[in-house]
Amino acid sequence: MTPEEFVRNFKVEKDRLLNSYMSTPPTTAVGVHIQSLTLSSEHTNVMRSLLDQALTDAFYTILLGLDGCCGIGEAMQQTYQIQSEDGSSISCSGGEIESMAYEYFQKSV
Repeated sequence: MTPEEFVRNFKVEKDRLLNSYMSTPPTTAVGVHIQSLTLSSEHTNVMRSLLDQALTDAFYTILLGLDGCCGIGEAMQQTYQIQSEDGSSISCSGGEIESMAYEYFQKSV
């Protein structure tokens, strides 16, 4: 898997989570909580936007942390080696994940 495929899959997962949270009928515990708020259409759109940004921030930060561009939690900033099951490297620790994450998560915002 290339760094771009890796990042693209994170973006697909983020979008799936957002859609599952906002689905009607709800398909997740988060969706049940949102539906219980009985939001107006306008407030539902605000909730969707808020969740979209929160998920974007979380996924983007994790990807940058894995690429060594920022720390994760209380861990010091460091580069991680990401490998597929067959042992082939996904990250090149040359900023490729950071670059792709920006394209998929920030540029499209």
